[in-house]
Amino acid sequence: MLASFCFALSAFSHEEGSFPKKACESNETTVSITLEEKRELTPDTLLLNFRVNVTASREAEALNLTGSLDKALRKLNLEYKGGKYSVCENCWWEKGERKCIGYKGSIAYSFLLKNYSEQNEVFEVIDRFKKEHGEKVKLEVNEPEWIVSEKRRKEAERELTVLIFERAKDLINNYKMH
Repeated sequence: MLASFCFALSAFSHEEGSFPKKACESNETTVSITLEEKRELTPDTLLLNFRVNVTASREAEALNLTGSLDKALRKLNLEYKGGKYSVCENCWWEKGERKCIGYKGSIAYSFLLKNYSEQNEVFEVIDRFKKEHGEKVKLEVNEPEWIVSEKRRKEAERELTVLIFERAKDLINNYKMH
């Protein structure tokens, strides 16, 4: 049970040009009851973030590389976000002069995997792709981590809400008895 006390504090209101009346001016004590339930959730989803970078001599080749990789990964039927890719000229500055050789592209994903072995399926597709296209393909994996899935989090929220309602109902019933 949480008891909070209300103290009359004056604050100037610019809109009204005066000091507003406070609800606490009568020095009343406010008592509130807070019901809380907590639950530690075990992560159930492997979040696998990665980017694949490609280089090619022609823009169309870079687009085809990223598009064909995306198609191969979609065939896995695993839950993911991303798959948007971009392609641009491969340029840099050297001794104050802009130099360009070919094109570079990238495609990024966030896979939401139910078990650790599913990442092997993803990496096997990428590995085959790298073998087919050689040095044109580079993989960057960014800190895979186990997280609590949105579905599991929502289930826990519903369960905890029911528990809070049951506790509130018990409080009401106990209050009526006294």
